[in-house]
Amino acid sequence: MVIGGMATAASALSVQSCKEGWVLVPGDSSLGTSDFCVMQFEAQNPDWYTYWPQITDRGAGAEPRYDVPAAFTSAQPTSLYSTATNHRIPWVFVTQKEAVAACASIGAHLVTITEAQTINRNIEMQNTNWLHGVGQSCMYGGHIDGDPLSFVPAPMGGEQQSDPYQYMNEDSNDIARGIGQCPFVLSDYTSTPPALRNNGIYSRRTLYLSTGAILWDWSGNVGEWLADTCTNNGNGNGALATFPAHGFGNGWGYFDYNPQNHIGAAYTEWTQPYLFDYESIVLGPRNPALPGSAALNSDWGVGRYWGCYANGYAIYRGGYAFKGANGGVFNIDAGHTTNFNHNYVGFRCAMVPPAKKDTAPAISSIQPSQAAPGTPLIISGANFTPAGNQIWCMSGCTYSPGVIPNATDLPSSDGITIAYRVPIVGALPGTYAVAVKNENGTSNTAFFAITQAQTSSILPYLPFPSALTASTLSAIDSMLAPIGDILKRAFYK
Repeated sequence: MVIGGMATAASALSVQSCKEGWVLVPGDSSLGTSDFCVMQFEAQNPDWYTYWPQITDRGAGAEPRYDVPAAFTSAQPTSLYSTATNHRIPWVFVTQKEAVAACASIGAHLVTITEAQTINRNIEMQNTNWLHGVGQSCMYGGHIDGDPLSFVPAPMGGEQQSDPYQYMNEDSNDIARGIGQCPFVLSDYTSTPPALRNNGIYSRRTLYLSTGAILWDWSGNVGEWLADTCTNNGNGNGALATFPAHGFGNGWGYFDYNPQNHIGAAYTEWTQPYLFDYESIVLGPRNPALPGSAALNSDWGVGRYWGCYANGYAIYRGGYAFKGANGGVFNIDAGHTTNFNHNYVGFRCAMVPPAKKDTAPAISSIQPSQAAPGTPLIISGANFTPAGNQIWCMSGCTYSPGVIPNATDLPSSDGITIAYRVPIVGALPGTYAVAVKNENGTSNTAFFAITQAQTSSILPYLPFPSALTASTLSAIDSMLAPIGDILKRAFYK
């Protein structure tokens, strides 16, 4: 199947940046999102090695399933590369409620449905996230084939050094030759010995945004709680779903429960018509910007859907280490309470980008660097504002430091240049230190020299013949001297 709209260009992002271990996600106006920061890795608990031996299993019927020390739950999540001495483990054994609180403890929030879908759609549109381009064969699925059986740590290295198959038990020759299983397969641990199956090249743990930023384990490794809860389309108490006669779902806002066969929980394909009215739009692969995306299902490695068992149930996404064909970028599961915890569900935090810090203006050059009164200049640099730029005489003037009287509100249409003309009146020859000031601060100082005005540029304005006698020039000089003294006292030393 060929799908149009193969890739998106990077959006025009603001100059804000995210802190280490986080990446900036371009907003999606169709989903109502603005740019936001998200953890590059699944959230990590810095106290993992201290407390995980104390975690105990209360049994399959308990909610939460695992007893976890309070100090473990109250830790502040991190998102960092592993090191040789610290293999950073995804924070699992966490309920959705605890994940919400953990993100809030660092001034962030648990990723929402709309934020997750903003990331999903961006990833879906990038050729680099599909082995043969968008819609061709499978999207990379990450660690979902069950080999190894459990989650793996965040990678060691850095942006350019990390192996995207790090900690995976894939055949390096298969990866080198571009060989893999699509649709995805899952290892079988019920046999003796276990039948280990690998997805080969499709087990790549990295997915790319349109900006070139990398997300690790957005698909697979551990499921990730979302901040939202679901509304059941039955009576809200776990009853099986009721479906309209036309079979096209129960409308906007309902995460239909088990639309596949109505007789019990089962993962279903996103191509089921029951999901077209809401679910596949808000968390599935259907993308208005990508023609043909409504036909994507697990044959393309996008994951499958598990509906809402009861009102207020929590949602996690992405699948985990032993999800097989159910796993993928668009995998979701709404079958657990907000108090459910296990060793295969973690989370990821998001936050608004840090407020942009205003940057002081800077002067890189003044051209020409010396000129006579009345000459136009171009001041080049950076961080000039559209209006309100001032040129200050920092030294050499009687009022230094102070704003030059005819340079109190200069525009800059491009933010990097200011046009200015040397004053005709009062601009005495000499070298002056000048700076640009605006609402963002004061620039560095630059030096500019005013040269002697050319006689030819003055004489045409005088009401006398060009051939003047010495006595006439002396008389003119005597008349102009008092004016010159007044201007000197007013503006210069």
